[in-house]
Amino acid sequence: MSFMQEIETDSMGTRQLHSSQKEAMKKIIEFSGEFNETDIDEWLFDLNNLFSLMKLKDETKILETMGKLTGPTLRWYQENLRSFTKWDDAEKALRDRFKEFTSGSQLMHEFFQRYQDENQSITSFYENVIRKYRKARQFITEQQVITVVRFISFYSKYIFNVNQKQEAFLFYQQKQKKFTTTTFIHFSINRKR
Repeated sequence: MSFMQEIETDSMGTRQLHSSQKEAMKKIIEFSGEFNETDIDEWLFDLNNLFSLMKLKDETKILETMGKLTGPTLRWYQENLRSFTKWDDAEKALRDRFKEFTSGSQLMHEFFQRYQDENQSITSFYENVIRKYRKARQFITEQQVITVVRFISFYSKYIFNVNQKQEAFLFYQQKQKKFTTTTFIHFSINRKR
């Protein structure tokens, strides 16, 4: 391979890398600092995970972050941009400015009152449990997390098995054309569609 072909190949690889980085950045949601929005710690956690994969310089991280901010948060960030010489400075300033105060007891309550939504996947639910754990880490032991996850896992398997048995029973009843039993009517009414 000639020197020019190597340069051309490297350039094409760099363009592909930049393109994939842009696509990855699109997956990070915008942050406006609104009350009902994503928690700043979770947002920065996701952003830092992406930045660590991309191996960006501090200046690039600071500028890329600005592209993911909106509204008053963006204005605040732009006003303070000159004071961010390192990414750690910008991250700390964002966290300090937009961190919501939540008491330890409230964090524990939120963690232990987690329920899987009807249409939520188990993977998504586990991710939410882990996110809650990261927020309440100083108040919750690892054993409590394991207990909650085991309970959730057991409960999910139990519900799955009950649903399978209901489906099998409905199929059997339909084949036998026995549509009048109270059990069949109960399962038919409560069946998820």
